[in-house]
Amino acid sequence: MEALNRPGSSVGDMWNDPREAARKGLRYLGSEEAARELAKRLRGDDDHADRDYMFGLVGSPHRDAGVEQMKELLQDPEFPVCDLFLTTLSILPLDAKEPPGSLRKETDENLKAFRQRLVSALPNKRGRALAVSLDTAMAGMGPQMAPELKSKLVPQLIETFPTLPVSKQVGWLQYRWQEVKDPKWLPVLRALALKYEDFPELREMHAYESLQLSAAALTRWYELDPEWARGAVIAEHLLAADNYEIEGNLASLLFRYADGAVLPDVLKEFKKKEGNWAGDTLFQLLAYLLKVDPQTAPPLLEREAAVRCPPGSGCAYTILTTLGGLHNSSILEELALKTLWDPDPSPAIDAVDYLGKYGSPNAEQALWSRYEAWSREWSGRAEKLRFVATGKNPHLWDANLGQSLARALASGTDWLSDESKLRRIQALGVGANIQGDAEQALQAWS
Repeated sequence: MEALNRPGSSVGDMWNDPREAARKGLRYLGSEEAARELAKRLRGDDDHADRDYMFGLVGSPHRDAGVEQMKELLQDPEFPVCDLFLTTLSILPLDAKEPPGSLRKETDENLKAFRQRLVSALPNKRGRALAVSLDTAMAGMGPQMAPELKSKLVPQLIETFPTLPVSKQVGWLQYRWQEVKDPKWLPVLRALALKYEDFPELREMHAYESLQLSAAALTRWYELDPEWARGAVIAEHLLAADNYEIEGNLASLLFRYADGAVLPDVLKEFKKKEGNWAGDTLFQLLAYLLKVDPQTAPPLLEREAAVRCPPGSGCAYTILTTLGGLHNSSILEELALKTLWDPDPSPAIDAVDYLGKYGSPNAEQALWSRYEAWSREWSGRAEKLRFVATGKNPHLWDANLGQSLARALASGTDWLSDESKLRRIQALGVGANIQGDAEQALQAWS
């Protein structure tokens, strides 16, 4: 017994393993006590060892003692009843002298009777003993399981599922799913689908089974709730990504496919990173927030919109126009109307471009007011706005702002600029560029 109880590695020389010799000794001992010990050790922990215990019981001269012990273990709250245990218990009472047909029939009858006794014993089972015994009890019922029994056993299976061996979990999700399919599985499936474990050797059996399990869990999760599954998986991978291109692609998928179910995860990561995302990723995530939770989006959007390009960096401020192209919203228009008067021309140009492309008809008057103010500021100073190829151009952004305002008013999407408006744009224009663009617009109009 001491050698059998000794822990050992799963890898080694089986033939020189003292536990192997001890199992063989127990198997062929032939005593009544040995039969009882063989029954106690048939727990489903080790397939190789379990076969020794089974054959030891079948070949024992004291099979009755083995059967008596197994019936007691069937009721034991701490004993896990595995498939081989129940099969062995069904075989032991048989008389080998009977015809094969009778033996098969009696085995089936015994198996059915002992499975029913096991079901009756389940309320007293605990922990792993309950998980393994429940799996064994349900295994032989198949789709024919009575609805009232199914309603009792499936919730128990869901509750104990994580304690089952991985191979058993894979079996339920891959091959026996239709027997237990139920929305109550969702929390378990989500946890299994999103669990990540790094395996140095993917061909190792544990790695293979683990990957099988996560794939099967994702499949069943998607089957029960496709929107949540798709969005959550994308979000989970996004939050774990540390590569610019991968982040951008995943953020794009999140925006297009995810719903509000993953919003808490995205907001948590936003808070953690304080909005420190690369440009494309940030735009996609803000567009996602605008789409699924307009109430949460404004403060985050305003925080990001308040970030300015460093002086002399040459970067272009395009947050409003980019978001408008992804998911337009009245929230964006409100922010654009404020930003229109920003003293920094770069964000002001972004607001102008946004209002020209995506603004409502109400935006036209705001653009006229801003254009008139710009015209008053620069009237009579056109030479300051002129671009010099080989010199410094301190008012380049101011000139670009005027051109953007004239262009937005002339070609706004939600209003029509007729000849009178185009002549007004031309009259207020400062600099050759605006005058030339206005003249072309008038020719096109006529």
